[in-house]
Amino acid sequence: MESQATRIAINEAIQQFDLHKKVIIEEVEYDRENELCKRYNIYGIPTLLTFVNRNLVEKFYGQIQKTDIEKIIRDLIHD
Repeated sequence: MESQATRIAINEAIQQFDLHKKVIIEEVEYDRENELCKRYNIYGIPTLLTFVNRNLVEKFYGQIQKTDIEKIIRDLIHD
């Protein structure tokens, strides 16, 4: 799933769970944000990082399907 498709799937999942004010999605361009990528050890694209209260919870690498994104969000909001 390419970057735009991943972004669409994430936005759909956020709408599905009514998390507009609870979830922030940011896309980072690897070529422009080298220091940020080094900080979080991001070397592959795409990489999805999940944070709770500004703390890194988990990393997901590679293609992520909409059902996987829904499960990730479900797990985060039920912890």
